[in-house]
Amino acid sequence: MSDEIKIINSYKLYEILDYIRIRPLNVLTSKSITALENYLWGYWVYGTKNYSHQIYNEGDPDFNEFKWWLSEQPNIPLSTAPRFYKLLLEKCDENEEKAFDLFFEKLDEFKKMKQLYG
Repeated sequence: MSDEIKIINSYKLYEILDYIRIRPLNVLTSKSITALENYLWGYWVYGTKNYSHQIYNEGDPDFNEFKWWLSEQPNIPLSTAPRFYKLLLEKCDENEEKAFDLFFEKLDEFKKMKQLYG
């Protein structure tokens, strides 16, 4: 990990997530999937309402697709799907920090798949 300071665009979802992955306690109250979910929920409500055209860099996949992909139930409405943090907590025996790490592993897997298959 480099100690270089990288300036990120505070509207870009995946840039923010990259930063949180490296330094979660600079943004979140704890390195936990619940804290990340709470942060992302607030970001999503504010970002999509006020900056929906600015939250992605060109080529970034839609984060909603990640949530569907993660739930393995892509045909149900997001409002009825389990929240992603609950899915990850179940897979990690309710361990918040392991679920946090698994989130980023799955996000990398999803982004790679989207690059390969569009």
